[in-house]
Amino acid sequence: MNRLAILLTALCLALSAAHAADSTLVALEYDRTGLWRIAAEAYDNPAVGQWRLPCGYTSVDAGYSRMAKDYHWKGGAETFTRAGSSTLTGAAQYTNGRRKNMPWCETSDPELLYPYLLADSTGGALSSETYSFCGSYADRRGRWAWGAALGYKATLEYRNVDPRPRNVAGCLDASAGAAFDVAGGYMAGAAVSFRRYTQSNEIEFKSEMGVDKIYHLTGPQTHYARFAGTGLSTHYRGYSYGAGLTLYPRSGHGAFFSAKASQFCFDNILSDLNKLPMASATERSLQLQTGWLFPGSRTLKGVNVSFNTLRRHGRENIFGDATSGVYPQIASIPMYARNASTLSASLMLGTDVGRTRMRLLLTPAYSYSSQLYLSPRYRQRSRMFAPKAEFSASVQATPASLILASAFYSRSMANPQLYGLRLTFARMTGKRLGLTADASFSHGKDYLNSTINNFETTIGLIF
Repeated sequence: MNRLAILLTALCLALSAAHAADSTLVALEYDRTGLWRIAAEAYDNPAVGQWRLPCGYTSVDAGYSRMAKDYHWKGGAETFTRAGSSTLTGAAQYTNGRRKNMPWCETSDPELLYPYLLADSTGGALSSETYSFCGSYADRRGRWAWGAALGYKATLEYRNVDPRPRNVAGCLDASAGAAFDVAGGYMAGAAVSFRRYTQSNEIEFKSEMGVDKIYHLTGPQTHYARFAGTGLSTHYRGYSYGAGLTLYPRSGHGAFFSAKASQFCFDNILSDLNKLPMASATERSLQLQTGWLFPGSRTLKGVNVSFNTLRRHGRENIFGDATSGVYPQIASIPMYARNASTLSASLMLGTDVGRTRMRLLLTPAYSYSSQLYLSPRYRQRSRMFAPKAEFSASVQATPASLILASAFYSRSMANPQLYGLRLTFARMTGKRLGLTADASFSHGKDYLNSTINNFETTIGLIF
C-alpha cells in the first residue's frame, strides 16, 4: 500500500506539470467554496464528474486531527487533472491513530454493520490504521461523455490489552457511467456502482485472571443469548449494487437532477462455530436531488432540494443442536427494522467585491428515524430539525497568495450542536508550486450532551 501511495503521488506530480499558478489558486478556492457543492450528488456519475472543477490542481499534504477523544495522523495526495478532452482524478491517503471505542462495540465500521456487532463490557481505545486509494477517468467526444472510477480502502484496528480485538476490513468500490447531450448542452446520463465489503474480527485474552464475556449484538438493547461467550472470531461479507440517473448542464448554468437507488446486503458469520451464519441485513436506499445553478462573473446563486431515505431490515437465523460441530439451520426470522429519511434544501449566495469573495450556504433540513426490534420488543423514534449554515470569505492578498476563512454551524442526530472555524493560507512560491496551511476548530455537544472539541491542522503542497 505504501508503494502504491508513492506511485500515485508521483503520477499526480507528472500530470499536474501544466497547471499554472493562477489556475491552481482558482481551483483550490472553487474546490472549497464553489457552486458545485449545490449539485454534489450529480457528480457521483463519473461521466459528469469531469465538470466539477473549472480547472485542475494537485495537492500533497500531511496533518493531525483530534475529534472528541479520537486522534490520528494522516498523509496523502490527490489530483484533478485535465489532459485534452480527458479528465483524470486520483487520491491516496494513509492515517494512523487511535479511535475511541463505542460502548459495547468491538467491530470496525459499526455505522455500516449495525445492529450485528461484536461486543464486550470492557471496551477501550483501538489503534487504527487506514490505507485508501481511488482514481477515475472520464472523457468526451461529440455529444457523448463517459467515465469510470475505482477505489479501495483497507483498515486495521487492534488493542494490546484484554480484550484484544484485531479487525481487518476491506472495501472495494467501482462505478461507471455515460451521458449524452440531449438538448442545448444538457447531459442526460446513467451510472452503475458496485461495492464488495469484508471484515474479519478476532478477539484474544491473555490474562490469567479470567476473561470478559463476549456478546453478539442483534439490536440496540439485545444480543444473541445462545452464543454469548462463544464465537470470538467473526466475519462480515457484504455486497452493494446501485444505479442512478443524472441530468446536468455542461455549462454549469441551469437545472440539474440526480436520482440513485442502491441495495446493500451483508452476512454476520461466526467463524469459530464452523462458519455459522448468525444473521444478515439488507438495506435499500434512495437519493433524489434537483435544483438550479446561476453562476456569474461577479455574483452566483444556487438552490437545491434533496430527499434521502433508507430501509434496513435484519434477519436472525435459528439453529438446532450441533451435530459433529455443525448447527443445522431450522428457521430465519425478521427481527430488526430501521427507517430513516431526510428532507433538505440548500441555498448558496455569492458575491465578489474587489479581491474579496464571499459565499453563504444555508441548508435547512428535517430528519426522521425509527428503530424496531420485535422480541424483546423495543422501539425508538426521533425527529429533528437539522439546519446547517456556512459563511466563507476569501481574499487574494497578492496575485500569488490566497487567504480563506469559513465559519459554520450545524445540528444533527449525532451532534445536536456543532459550530466552528476554518482558516486556510495558500501561497505560490513559483509558477507551478505553492504551499498551503490549514487549521480548523469546532465545539459542540454530542448525543449524550457531552462537550466535544475538534481540532485539525494540515500543511501541504499544491501545484
